[in-house]
Order: sequence, then structure tokens, then C-alpha cells
Amino acid sequence: MVTKLLSFKSRSQQVAAKKRGQIEGYFGKVQAGRPKSKFKTAITLDANLPMNKKPLDTRRPIASAKGTGYINWALPENFNLLRHYVICHIRRKESAESDDENTGIVPATTTMIPRSTLNRHAKHFLQVSKEKKLPLEQVTNPMIFPKTRGGGNGLLNDNDVELLASTIIYRDEANNGMSRNEAIQLVMELSQTTDRKAAECHYDYLVRQKRLVGVKNFGRSVKAQATTSKRGQITVEQQLRWHTTVQEALDFQRRVNKPTEEYLSKEDFFFGNLDETCLMANADGTVRVIASASKKKTEKNTDDSRASITSLRIGLSSGTQGPFTFLAKGTRMERKSITRLLKEQCPPGSQVIMSPSAYMTDET
Repeated sequence: MVTKLLSFKSRSQQVAAKKRGQIEGYFGKVQAGRPKSKFKTAITLDANLPMNKKPLDTRRPIASAKGTGYINWALPENFNLLRHYVICHIRRKESAESDDENTGIVPATTTMIPRSTLNRHAKHFLQVSKEKKLPLEQVTNPMIFPKTRGGGNGLLNDNDVELLASTIIYRDEANNGMSRNEAIQLVMELSQTTDRKAAECHYDYLVRQKRLVGVKNFGRSVKAQATTSKRGQITVEQQLRWHTTVQEALDFQRRVNKPTEEYLSKEDFFFGNLDETCLMANADGTVRVIASASKKKTEKNTDDSRASITSLRIGLSSGTQGPFTFLAKGTRMERKSITRLLKEQCPPGSQVIMSPSAYMTDET
């Protein structure tokens, strides 16, 4: 027969069972969640109603973000609701302190606004009311949420936000995209603050509000393909110049090789390409940066390591595979296994060329 362990409603009951020497106190479980309060008020009952059944003046503002959401209490439509519940919270707290402790009356708290938010703003409201010598009902929005420099409610004003977005875009267009940490560090420099947590929260706020115009995903990081600074110099003008040079070479071959009809049938055997492949030594892993919305492909210069292996591959338009050439650092190739591999598994003429730095120089 299996004995069921006792389930406690609170941790204090479990501690009391341990003191009494009950074995359930050591192996029993505490029920999840906060115990339900026996005292209900009209405010809590209205708060527990479905959203479509609540009165219009007690409905909680709907956050635009997913999940728990973020509510900007500085907005006029939200500030009135905050002031109403803060005043109720202060009055209820004062009445509870004046009552006799033996009456057993527990002050009820509303579920419209978290208790921590009410306590934090209640202290602020009382401080402002005392400094301005005004009743709580006459405390205004600018008194609680004063405007910062530039007329905004955050660390950065509109000009700073535009500068932040432009910097992110220009860095990504140069294939040197900023990471999330670098963007937060830039927010700290622009706002001249040393509080990294505040800068991080403000950057998340800019992302949620979609204020980083021109930035991909409004500032959320995306995966970037690793590239090198040399590959990043391939532009439309460079490609046009390359294709023009190739076309001039084809026209010259067709003009000097006669008869033209017989040459065109074998033209593919006279047109080849040498492709240099460089295997760079770099750190493996995913690179995430904040990218520009105008670029379809996001790249970042992370493969500029000087440790590399270079190979040269030759092929013709007719489909004939040319020899492989590998560059190795040193003066002599003494590994017989590599020599045998070149003869057995590589096209004829494949070889290993030794060079001081394994680079594709003019002499190599």
C-alpha cells in the first residue's frame, strides 16, 4: 500500500510540521501558487471579471508587445488610471494603520496593477505632493514623469535615436555589423550614462516601439555570414569591369582564329578559369549582428585570419577538369602519402608548390 504524503498550503505549515517531528514535514509538498485571500472587495471582484465585462474606467491598458507586455504609465490615458489606484492604495494603507490590529482586517489590494508598482509610485506621489504642497489628486503627469533632455521620456532624444540607427546601418553596409552589446554600449555613450541596465532597457524599448528606422527587424539581431574584407570589395562596378574584360578576350579569339565556323565548334576547349580557394582559420560559431534593412544579405568581416591553406583549381568550359595546385608553407614536400594522393585521386598534373608563406604571390 502506497502512503500519500501530506500536501501543505504554505511553507510555514511545512516548517511547523518539522518542529512537531512529523515525517511529512521533511518529504511533504507545498502547493503551488499564493493562498487565496478570504477578503474580497468590489475592486478585486471587478478585476477578476473577463475583459469584455469590465467597466471602461477599470480596464487595464493593453500592451502592444507579446507576453506580459510593457505599459508606459507616462502616457496621459495610462497616468489617470495609475493615479487613481495609487491614491486608493495610499488611502487603504493609511486606514489599515489606524485600525486596531486585533480586528483581523487585512487591506485588500487590487490586481489591476502589480503591488510592487503601486508601492514604488506611492512613495513617489507622496514625495512630490509634499514638495509641491499639493493634494494627491492635483499631482500631474509632468511632476511624476519629468521630461528629460531633448523633450523625450528616455535616455535618448529623437536626434540621438536617428544617429544610433544611422550608425548601425553604416556599420552593416561596411560588412562590420554591430552586435547587441556594441549597440547598448553606443546608447551609453550617447546618453552619457554609466548604468548599463538602463541603457539595455532603453534599447529594448526602442526595438519594441520600432523607432530604429531603416534597421532590419527594427533592431533585433540577425545571423550574419562570415566573410573577409577582400571579398567585401566586390562591387557592381568591379563585376562590370570583369565581364567586359572577358567579353573583349572572347571577341579577340573569334577574330584571330580562322576559319570562324570551325573555331566556334571548339571554342569551349580554349576558354578556362583558375579559381583560388582560401581556407581560412577562424572561430566556428554563429555570428549575430544588427543589420540594415536595405541589404538582402548580411555579412561580417570575421575571416581575416592570416593562417590559411590555399588551393588553385583549373577548369575549362567544355567540362574538362584541370589539375589541382596546393600551396604549402616551407621549402620541400617530403610527405609520400600526399604525393601518392595527388597521383591517385587528383587530375593529372596536380602538384604541391612550396612557398615561404603559402600565399598566391607572383613568383608562386
